[in-house]
Amino acid sequence: MKVCCGVQVRPLLEVTENEEKLSQKEQELRQVTDRYEKLRVDHDELERQHAVIAEEKLVLTEQLRAEAEMSAEAEEVQHLFDVKLRGGSLNRASDL
Repeated sequence: MKVCCGVQVRPLLEVTENEEKLSQKEQELRQVTDRYEKLRVDHDELERQHAVIAEEKLVLTEQLRAEAEMSAEAEEVQHLFDVKLRGGSLNRASDL
């Protein structure tokens, strides 16, 4: 340790080095914090999009079920018409 003008030089160098390291770590922390915030915003947006898509899927699934049911009913009616046109008898009271 050197003494210059009554001031110890080595401890001042160490303080300066520590201040530089602290400044670097603060900068790294700001960068990590910024990156985290961006990722959090992206994550929130993806969750929102997922919820919208899941709701759309439910609507489409219900539409598909309804269309499949209508198609089955239409096929049954078509079959009954075909039987009636061929002169067949219809056995059920609900047939046409």
